[in-house]
Amino acid sequence: MLRTLLCRQNFLAGIAIFSMFFGAGNVVFPLLLGLKAKGQFPLALLGLIITSIGFPLLGVIGSSLFKGRALPFFLRAGKPIGLTMMIISLGLLGPIAVMPRCVTVAYAATVQMIPGLSLPVFCLIFGALAFAITLKKNSIMKIVGLVLSPLLLISLFMIIFKGLSGELHFASSNLSNMGAFHEGMLTGYDTLDLIASLFFSATIWQMLSLNGSKKVFNSSVFSSLIGGVLLALVYAGLCIVTAANSGSLAHISPDKLLTQLALIQLGPIYGAIANLAIAIACLTTIISICITITTLVKEETKIKISEKWINFSWLTVMTFFGMWGFEQLMGMIHYMAQLLYPAIIVLTVANIGHKKWGFKWIKTPVTITLLLTILHTSILNYSRLKARDSCFIAPLLGQLHKLYNRSPYGL
Repeated sequence: MLRTLLCRQNFLAGIAIFSMFFGAGNVVFPLLLGLKAKGQFPLALLGLIITSIGFPLLGVIGSSLFKGRALPFFLRAGKPIGLTMMIISLGLLGPIAVMPRCVTVAYAATVQMIPGLSLPVFCLIFGALAFAITLKKNSIMKIVGLVLSPLLLISLFMIIFKGLSGELHFASSNLSNMGAFHEGMLTGYDTLDLIASLFFSATIWQMLSLNGSKKVFNSSVFSSLIGGVLLALVYAGLCIVTAANSGSLAHISPDKLLTQLALIQLGPIYGAIANLAIAIACLTTIISICITITTLVKEETKIKISEKWINFSWLTVMTFFGMWGFEQLMGMIHYMAQLLYPAIIVLTVANIGHKKWGFKWIKTPVTITLLLTILHTSILNYSRLKARDSCFIAPLLGQLHKLYNRSPYGL
């Protein structure tokens, strides 16, 4: 068994898992956390690792038991709820959230080199460029992948090494121990990597199944540990360096943290090269997501529309959502992650239990978790709903909010 776990295929799968989650858009989250946590970064980092690495790796393990196919995985929750969760998750992973978030991170890197460039103009140019590359994806993506992915990794390692090699000073944080841990967990939710793991694990399953279908579970656990350790090291380095430089970054907008940190640690020349690598890495991430969800839709729906026009649709929606800006997108992502994540976590654990030990109680716990989460989140956000005159449920939510605050245990 040990020889099977230590085989070359599992190590390659671990590196593939690291690459799958290590997108340019995700790099911003350990930076955001380091800026908020400051001297409380150890507990904050622990929370981040649990939700941005632990849960997604659980998703990889669960998805591998379904041969990397998202549709049968979600349908275990029942057709109405499962399909609804899957469609919303696919939209968030694709043109509504993750893809436009990458556009805004790329804009923050580009505007450093081209001052005065407006976000709407950049979104239109970036979307058109992404669509043009999807038409020639095989030749261009290979070149970009061979050059830009290593360049981004080298740039980030240089930032981490330079930041950690100097004397580190951490400002005091206004977060308590539990507050820092909670902040880290919520920040990890916003990566949406658990959702990504359920849609992008087909390649991982194909690699692991070469060891034999009966060994996929053990291999997926081992490979996930390899990918998780690599991710944790990079996230920890970026979080610590940002926490140590929180004074210099205090007034920088979230989407510009990485580009500014690159300039601080590497200087103007190497910082500009790093920013270019960030922008193009965001472009490759967008194209990879676009192609993946198009392939998924074609395979599962047997739709007759050509891939070119499906890609065009995703990228058009992405372009307009990108014009919202990073902070507006993150507000929506944070809200939707709070709604969906608990139910998806329960579904993932239940599906693993079903495949490994015959656990059959899946629809009920997922449905209850989803309903309670919707109610809980709606009560906590009732003030936002109350501002809308058309929202007839706001008075009811207001009363529930009062009851919630009186209860010593919450909901």
